[in-house]
Amino acid sequence: MSLALRRDVYCLRAPGITIGQVKQPDSDPLSAVRYSCLYWVDYLLKCQSIEDTIRDLKGSDQVYSFLCQYFLYWLEALSLLNSMSEGIVMIQKLEDLEFSISPGLSAFIHDARRFAVSTRSIIEQAPLQAYCSALVFAPEKSIFPLVPSFTPSTKSSPSSPDFTKTHLRPSHYHTSIVLSAT
Repeated sequence: MSLALRRDVYCLRAPGITIGQVKQPDSDPLSAVRYSCLYWVDYLLKCQSIEDTIRDLKGSDQVYSFLCQYFLYWLEALSLLNSMSEGIVMIQKLEDLEFSISPGLSAFIHDARRFAVSTRSIIEQAPLQAYCSALVFAPEKSIFPLVPSFTPSTKSSPSSPDFTKTHLRPSHYHTSIVLSAT
């Protein structure tokens, strides 16, 4: 997956392009990793006992490194594959493992779930918004602004103070989806 996942994998170029406007390229860069994108967590969990999986993940930075580098790319790919819900379930499965000895991975997975849940509707409708409005409106206490690959190029809007208030905010101010904010 790490060879195929990248920012704007379908070369859409415009963050306001909705999933309905996306045309799958003739040479689909996600075709080789479609299955992996959807089932890598299940394979990780089923390849050995839960205790062995937790022990191996604590001693290895592979999952943590992958998530730090490719998390937003993975969310974009899940959006393009119409599978954001499945992605959130996979993140929840990882979070359920409780990595008490690996606080960095545990914090990242916990924050990743909250981020994915709170930005799901945005990213589902416009895949490239994973890099724009989803990050701009990410709570300040989110781990994502601390990870250089997740920092948006311009962050002109104030962040929300925390995830609980972000996804409970009334949405009566807008009657339709915001496709781009420039």
